[in-house]
Formats: sequence, C-alpha cells, structure tokens
Amino acid sequence: MANSQLKDMQELLRKAKMLPEIVEPEKSIFSIGGRRHWENPTTEILAFFCDNNAAHELGDLVLKSLIQCLHTKYHNLDFSLNKPPEREVRTPSGKRIDLLLESERWVIVLENKIFHVQNNPFTEYEEFVMQGTRRFFNDKEAIFVVLSPDGMVTGASDKWKGISYECLIEKIKQHLSEHFINHPLNKWVVLLREFILHLEGLLMSKSNTVEDENIEFVLKNIISIKELQDLKTLSIKQWHES
Repeated sequence: MANSQLKDMQELLRKAKMLPEIVEPEKSIFSIGGRRHWENPTTEILAFFCDNNAAHELGDLVLKSLIQCLHTKYHNLDFSLNKPPEREVRTPSGKRIDLLLESERWVIVLENKIFHVQNNPFTEYEEFVMQGTRRFFNDKEAIFVVLSPDGMVTGASDKWKGISYECLIEKIKQHLSEHFINHPLNKWVVLLREFILHLEGLLMSKSNTVEDENIEFVLKNIISIKELQDLKTLSIKQWHES
C-alpha cells in the first residue's frame, strides 16, 4: 500500500473518532413492544394519566403537569375533570380530535403530533368548541393545545398553544418526586415512569442531528470506508497465515 493511501486512511479514522456518539434511549415497555412511534397509544396513555379520577391513584399529577406547561395565566385553573377524557372526538364533518379534557370551567382540545405534519383542520376544531356544537361548552374557557416533541405550532391560529415533550416530562418528574415523599411506590408510578421514558425516546428520535451528521460522513466517505474494511480483512487473513 502506498504511503499516501495509508495516511488517507489514518486521517479517515481520526475524523471518525471525532463523530458524536449516538446515545440509545433507555428501553421502556412501549419501545420493547414496537409501538413507540404511534400517536394513538401515546395519547391513550396520556388520557388515562390525565384523568384525576382514574385507577392510577396519582390524582391530578399529570393533568397539573400538562396545564403548568402553558402560560402562567392558566396555572390557577382547577386541576380536575368533571368527566373522563374523551378520545377521537368526532366533529360534524367526521374529523377527529385527538383528546378532549373537560372541567367545570374549561375544556382543553389537544392534538398530539409526534412525526406527522400538522395539517389538522384546526379551525374546525375551534368552531366545534366555541360555536356551541355541544351546548355545554358555551360558558367554558376553551384552551387549544398542540403537544409535540418541539412544542411548535404550525398551520394554526394563535389560539393554539404549543407544549413540548421536554416541558411535560420535566413537570411530571418534578411532581412525581414530590409524590414520593408521602406515597409508596406502586405499579402505576412504575408505568408512569415507563411513559416518561417513552416520551424521552420519542424526543431523542426527533432530535436526529447527531444521526444526520454520522450518516453524512459515511455517505461522503463510502468508498474509503470500503477500502479500509478490505484492508482490515486482508490484514487479519495475512496475520493468521503468518
């Protein structure tokens, strides 16, 4: 092998060592089950834990965490529902709202977006609540929320507020640590922790800058990497035969 070729390969290895390490998210029961990118299971679990009257015995912990990710003007709202959360709520035209949370004084319309483009009929969802398709919404404060990894809202009016997974995770962890002081560990706390790991995994999958950099490096140097692999194979073979 020419001296210049060897130097090129040494330089390639040096650059490869400088690439950012890809950190795998901690496994959860959801990622093991192979459903980690599905919006519906994620929203179903969120709905369960947002129900302060559900069997998890965590009260308003998750609902409070969700609302506290909004502007501080919402932080004085009551953190309790007057009915179970509703999933896939149909509008008159047949569109479906991901999650509807209703209190005595407010109603939250929540769209959970993981990887899909935000092309929902947001205006129709607003009309469904604010124009009294359900009359009992008339006197309640309507809060429109898009929950997503980055907390950004696109394609909707300024009525819609963004909540990031990072904020929700942070608030749940904060209140969960307070919960541990007066309550013993139970299966629902374990499942909530698994849900947090699930959200963190989705967040890491969405933030794929590191992966993109590594992929770009490999594609740019694909021929040199192949030559390096061939050299490795040949060198090991010669070493065994010597």
